[in-house]
Amino acid sequence: MNELGTSNRKGLTARGLRLWGFLFLLAGMVGKGILLHAVPQMDNPTGQELVELWRSHGQGLLKLSLVLQALESCAAPIFAFLLVEGFRYTSNPGRYILRMFGVALVSEIPYNLCISGTVWANGSRNPMFAMAICLVLLYFYKMQEDQGLGGAMIQVMLSVMAALSVMSLGVPDGLPLVALVLILWVLRWKEKRIPVSAAVSLFCATLNPLYIAAPLGFLFLHFYNEEEDCGSRWGKYLTYPILLLAVWLLSLIVF
Repeated sequence: MNELGTSNRKGLTARGLRLWGFLFLLAGMVGKGILLHAVPQMDNPTGQELVELWRSHGQGLLKLSLVLQALESCAAPIFAFLLVEGFRYTSNPGRYILRMFGVALVSEIPYNLCISGTVWANGSRNPMFAMAICLVLLYFYKMQEDQGLGGAMIQVMLSVMAALSVMSLGVPDGLPLVALVLILWVLRWKEKRIPVSAAVSLFCATLNPLYIAAPLGFLFLHFYNEEEDCGSRWGKYLTYPILLLAVWLLSLIVF
């Protein structure tokens, strides 16, 4: 297997998908954690505010930051897909959920340092919390399968609760992530799940214009060869907070 996660079988392995996902996340971290800080009066603006700034300012750093943040959205479908696949094949969903919440807690301080330069940020949590909430949602979704109309109604209520949870936590782009996970789960046995999910991710651009590049992430899913990841379990989980800390340290050197 080479560095980009390909193997003797054609296509990308789960490790390859994860690697590309982290590269896209790294692009967004650099855009938000370094370049955006170099632009005056930038205090965690929303995606819509950034687009307006693009139109009204000609600053090169701002535009490069926006491009990198748009590339970051390509990671959403990749990690949503890996989350669904991981849940499908895990032997212990409870431990899987607890691990994800553990990583979310561990990532919180590195995330705040990278994005805002502070240890604690009010009203905003890192995206790993949305991933953990999605796992809880899938757990109860699975419990309600084959329960008829009553089960379907409960699933709808659970979906609304998950959406409200990520909103109340202030997880950036939490709603698009919940939507992608749900679509990928519901269509997990159908051949058209990737194009349908790509269309959903494009619709998510109405929530955040920077999500316009998210459908590109599904190109990588198209080449997934269903080969399992044999890497270290904790290596997969701890890569995210380590990248956040690295970008934060780099921002200290730059500024």
